[in-house]
Formats: sequence, C-alpha cells, structure tokens
Amino acid sequence: MILGTNIKRILNKDHWVFWMVFCVVVYFLMLKSPIKAKPFGDGDFHLESKAVASWLLGTGTYEAVSISKAPGPVLFYAVPYTIAGSNATDERLLLFARIWTLLLILIFQIILYDRMFKYYGGLSANTFLLLTFLIPLHFYYALGIWAEGMAYVAMLLILIGFTEHHAKRNWSIFLFIGLLLLAWARPNSLLTFPVLLILSFLPMIVNRIPQPWVLRRRVLVFGMVAASGLFLVKLLPNTRITYYQSDYMAYVQHIGRFQYREETFDWRYWDASTRTGSMDFIAYEASGDSLRNHASQTGVPMRDVFSKWVITDMLEHPFMVFKQFVIRVFTGHLLQSNSINPERLNETNDRKILVYWIGHILINLINLLLIICFVFELKKNGLRTYWILLAPIIALLVFHGLVYMEQRYLFPIRVIYLFLASLFISRFLEKNLLHASKS
Repeated sequence: MILGTNIKRILNKDHWVFWMVFCVVVYFLMLKSPIKAKPFGDGDFHLESKAVASWLLGTGTYEAVSISKAPGPVLFYAVPYTIAGSNATDERLLLFARIWTLLLILIFQIILYDRMFKYYGGLSANTFLLLTFLIPLHFYYALGIWAEGMAYVAMLLILIGFTEHHAKRNWSIFLFIGLLLLAWARPNSLLTFPVLLILSFLPMIVNRIPQPWVLRRRVLVFGMVAASGLFLVKLLPNTRITYYQSDYMAYVQHIGRFQYREETFDWRYWDASTRTGSMDFIAYEASGDSLRNHASQTGVPMRDVFSKWVITDMLEHPFMVFKQFVIRVFTGHLLQSNSINPERLNETNDRKILVYWIGHILINLINLLLIICFVFELKKNGLRTYWILLAPIIALLVFHGLVYMEQRYLFPIRVIYLFLASLFISRFLEKNLLHASKS
C-alpha cells in the first residue's frame, strides 16, 4: 500500500525542472554517441541556410539564395546561422543550430508537459516525456541539419493545440501553426489539410465539432498559406545546380516504383553503397538512364518524362502498387540505424554484429509495444475523440505508401503514437496504482 501510494504521489508531481535537466543531459549523451544522423544531412538545407544568412548579414547576394526542397528547414536554420555571424565556420554554425533546436524542443516540450499535466494529469505528462526518451529519435535528428528537428517542434505545437481544444472545446491557434510548420518542414504532409477537411464532414464527427465553420475556415486559410509558401520559393533566384522540388518529386516517385518491386523482403536503405547486388536497384538505375536519354533526345523536361513513366507503370501494375503500399507502411514503422553498417561490423567483430541485432530487436519490440498501446487508446476513445490527430497520420501513410518510404518520413506521426500511448499507459497505471494503494 505504501509503495503504491508513494509511486502515485511521485508521478503526479510537476517535474518540469527535472525534465529540462534530463533533456539537456540526454542531448549531450547523444552528441557523444556513435549512433547519430549525419551532421549536415544531405547538404541542401545547410548550404541554402548559409546563403540566406549571408544575404541577411549583408555578406552575400540575393542571387545566391536558393530553396530547392522544403522551405521550412532552410528558414529554420537560417535563424541560428544568422546569429552565429558572418565569419562563422561550419562547425560553429552546427553548434548554434544544435543549441537553437534544443532550446525550441525544451520550450515546447515543457509547454506540452504543462498542458498535459493540467488536462490529463501528472501521470500522463510524465509518462509521455518518459516514452519520448526510451528511443530519443528527436535528438538523433536534432543533432544534424535535417527537416526532422523542425517537424518535431511542429508536432509539439499540434499536440499543444489538441490538448487545448480537447479540454476547452475551442480551436487553438497552436494547432494550425503546427500544421503549417509541419507542411513547410515536410511538404509531403500537405495532404493533412484536405484530409482534415474531409474528416470534419463525417457524420460521426460533425455533430461533435464546436464551431465547425471556424475549423474549416482555418483549415482552408492555413492550407492555402502552406501551399503558397511552397509555390513562392520557386520565385527565388535558385541558382544552385541541384534537384528542385518538382524535379525531386519526380525523382523520388521513380525510386518508389522500384522499392520492393521484385525484392519484396529486401528492406535495405536505398542507395548504391547499401544495396550492393540488389536487382531492384540495378533495374532502377537502368530505367533512370533510359529515361534521361529519352529526355535529352526529345527535349522534353526530365520531370515530365519521369512522371509520365511513373503513372503508366502504376496503371499497368496495380497489384504491385498495392503490395508496395503494404510493405512500405509496415517497414516505415520499423526502426533501424543507417549510421552503422552491419556488414562492416561483421567484418570487424562478431560480437559487435550480435550487439547490433540484439539492440535493434529490443528497440523494435519497444516500438511495437508503444504502437499497440496507441491502437488500444484509439480503439477505446475512437475517431470521435482523436480524429484531428489522425489527419497527419492518414496523410503521411497514404503519401509514402504510394510514393516512396524511408523510416524518417514517418517520424512526425510517431510523436502522436507516443502521445496516445502515454494516455493509455497512464490510465492503466492509475488503475493498478489505485488498486495497490487500497490493498
């Protein structure tokens, strides 16, 4: 009885200072860990943020400003890059970017903790933060120049807005700002806005929506702002020689047609160094060469040639599209570190490869249990309660199920999984702790 009562008392206290300190400690431990994302990501966001910062500081020209992919991360990292100063080295820029990302995560995690503590109870709030650190992917990506850092901040804002709405039955502006930032960080999530609009008209939901016209108006306004932002970046000088958003989309769609095409169970990362000997990768490269030659000979833009081929291929192979969709949705929920190559470990030390696989099995078991808890919470309270949070889940699963999947693309909706899992686990613990305190 005493043990159950003490645990319940501890978990229901407001521990935001502890979580801030713990957050910083874990961040620096991850910094020293060998398992972390590439510091400068794919390079595009880093180079383009530097160009924006140089222009703002007056040391660079406007003609050098380019945004080739998502606009959000470029602007997100341009802030710390500008603060770092005009003579900053890449190492100094990375340091400032890491501090900037950590500060934003700290601020909005604590705000969400406070909202959860107020509306769902201290056990839910503490459980949520504990779950985020079981597999701290938000720090894995926040240590580099990636879209995921901004996407995580956007998801925290969405959850802050949801808790306000769920408790007060009014439409929190945090929700829509979060959706906007998510779309700018990950343009593939733009589908969230039409999905949210469609869900708001479902009979089982519409009667439970306070002021539905307010919701739909804000969805339309913020959706148009998000889409306009993605369109307006095309008006920038864009003088860099690289793939731009429309070209990049066609390029990714082409990859997607060969992902799990014949090699259904080859789930290796999609690049030449990782997929040595892959027949799907060989066929992808041959198809790409053929399409580029066709574009060169006919003068048709490459994105048009690639897009036409992708559409034709999907129409001709509907069963394959379905198979790829199912496999992508499944593999997208697995967790695997691409920063450590198991083949290289196997060449150096059998014990290391054993630790590698045991670690991945344990991480994915934890991940599976959290997803099961999410499903149970969703089943208990249903679409009527969590339909707002289901919109980005549906949007990303549909988009990447049909186009192309990398595990990091589902990172934003993982935050929703953890949020709902924490509500389920805390309620389960409440019942058992209450029982323990009475016995």
